[in-house]
Amino acid sequence: MNFNSTIVKKISAITVAVFIVSVFGFYAQPSVKIAKAEVVSSCAEGQTAITRVSDASIGVPVVVSNPGAAWTSIPGSTWIWSQDPILTDPTVDVSWTANDTFDINGAVTSATLEIAADNNFSASLNGNAVGSVTGNSNFSSTQTYTVSPASFHSGSNTLSVGVVNTGVSELTDPSSNPAGVIYKLSICVSALPSTGGDDVDGATSGQQRIYNYRASWNRW
Repeated sequence: MNFNSTIVKKISAITVAVFIVSVFGFYAQPSVKIAKAEVVSSCAEGQTAITRVSDASIGVPVVVSNPGAAWTSIPGSTWIWSQDPILTDPTVDVSWTANDTFDINGAVTSATLEIAADNNFSASLNGNAVGSVTGNSNFSSTQTYTVSPASFHSGSNTLSVGVVNTGVSELTDPSSNPAGVIYKLSICVSALPSTGGDDVDGATSGQQRIYNYRASWNRW
């Protein structure tokens, strides 16, 4: 029996075993995720993403309880109208303007508005036209508009969306002619807002934080 040869073999076996355990142990480690954080890819590094969505978190307006079967969807947003049930007379045109007021603290670098409505809509920011569509099928697809950074104010801003639901003379059931609007306004700013919104904890340096703002509404 060669004692030195036996030692070498045992050492080699131990080395291989340690290597295998190290490699597979490394790959077996669970992936590490930043808790409560999400990197927003639409904004440049170091900027802040602000998202305003149509919802009814404070009760006015209200979420449409029976949305149309062909209505499109926008992630994070809900279809809203001034009342629910939606209409009492499906044969007449009904109009409503949603006014969403919010604060911006910082320089806006870019913004987009995703929107759909049943039926016609006209959107503006601080009185500056953003986009409008006429016709009776604007509920089945989402329109996306670039919003000029020059349209934003430092401080209070108001997004106004005027919607007209077109009446259909031969209808008798109000549920057959629903009305509604859905949108998402996505904004990139070069500084963090000082107030408002829910800070999403856990974002590391250089990552954007998400601020979700609930709508502050007025009826017209």
